[in-house]
Amino acid sequence: MISGKHAIVLGASMSGLMAARVLRDHFAHVTVLERDRLPVTSQPRRGVPQGNHAHGLLCSGRQALERMFPGAVAELLARGAIDSELSQDVSFFNEGAELAHFPSELRTLLLSRALLEGHLRERLQSMANVSVRDGMEAVELIATGRTVRGVRVQARDSVEGVHMLEADLVVDATGRGSRLSGWLEGMGFAPAPEERVRIDLRYTSCVYRRRPEQAGGYKGLIAAVAPPNPRSGVVLAQEGDRWIVTLVGYLGEAPEPTHEGMREFARGLPSPEIYELLRNAEPLAEPICMRFPFSQRRHYEQLRDFPDGLLAIGDTLCSFNPSFGQGMSVAAQEALVLSSCLERGIGPLWKRLFRESAKRIDTPWTIAVGADLGFPEVEGKRTFAGNLIGRYVNALRRGAVHDAELGHAFLRVAQLLAEPSSLLAPELMLRTLRASLASPKLAPEPRQRESFAG
Repeated sequence: MISGKHAIVLGASMSGLMAARVLRDHFAHVTVLERDRLPVTSQPRRGVPQGNHAHGLLCSGRQALERMFPGAVAELLARGAIDSELSQDVSFFNEGAELAHFPSELRTLLLSRALLEGHLRERLQSMANVSVRDGMEAVELIATGRTVRGVRVQARDSVEGVHMLEADLVVDATGRGSRLSGWLEGMGFAPAPEERVRIDLRYTSCVYRRRPEQAGGYKGLIAAVAPPNPRSGVVLAQEGDRWIVTLVGYLGEAPEPTHEGMREFARGLPSPEIYELLRNAEPLAEPICMRFPFSQRRHYEQLRDFPDGLLAIGDTLCSFNPSFGQGMSVAAQEALVLSSCLERGIGPLWKRLFRESAKRIDTPWTIAVGADLGFPEVEGKRTFAGNLIGRYVNALRRGAVHDAELGHAFLRVAQLLAEPSSLLAPELMLRTLRASLASPKLAPEPRQRESFAG
């Protein structure tokens, strides 16, 4: 179904690429404008500094990706991505204790952000009605009255002046640094109400050679943050027989950007497995640092008025605490929401998209912010009900050390396959109560499994 002649997507981010994919089914032509020069190969790029750090494609993200790009999972596996049954292949540590392992339907892909982004960009560029133009910056929206008609763009490395691109729809996927609020004010519209949770997150990552005998044969190790300890860490297998190791500190806590600094930081994690891996790991690069001062959510769904012909998606709407690995998967869900809204075609598109996207954002935002507020120093609204639910979820996670049913329920929520309210099912509450009364030992000996070569 064709909705118009031309759509423009600002930003070749993951959210921008997925938005372009669904738009090409509804517009005669789609143009993606990216201010960076895009790499020819699957390499991290300057405009995505977080690309050098661990990225998670949640189970829900894998499912959404395959819906938009049929065959993408098999293609990525052929290029070195690693298939993972999450509940079997990745070892989760909560307060130093390892969650029970069990067979399940929870499948994801382990790979670098650069490989995933590069592959989707190649898929898009092979589509006849999509063009990706790099080195092009949108400097201003073109509007007539309350309707956006296109953008003015300028080549960043050229002496050419600003020129105009007309469009029936413009989608802002430029991320947390979006200029959309200023553009809206310039057009006489109110900017979206903004919510920030300041966590002063700092993280350092490095790539290491991956050997089959490491990490007990698992494909990943995750040491979740457990207040008052401000440290967490993740180890994930990647293409090319590599590990990506990312160590995270809340409230300004940070490892020194050296291999020795990373080892010492890992020594202070709630569980020793990541430190043990780093003791003898062979680095393939130098550590890279990044700072994330605050999580940010712009509530466009609360606006009563907004220009027609204009939308926003991805980190432009909500930039999550990166240590939870939610961003790419939520962006994929938002792209599917965009497709559904275009197919229905009833009422203002912006109102439907922002309302439906907010529903997809609510769960991961609640998960991340709830964990952040476990630190008294983090400012945010705390309620009696929220504290009570937080204590219950922590008890459920402790019970999941020995109870696979509790582990399955928890991981389904964490992977955005189920709503948090599902954890309040009577049978789960009873199992959690039994686990709490049993007061099991929280730190069993780490389990070993057969080595893997993939």
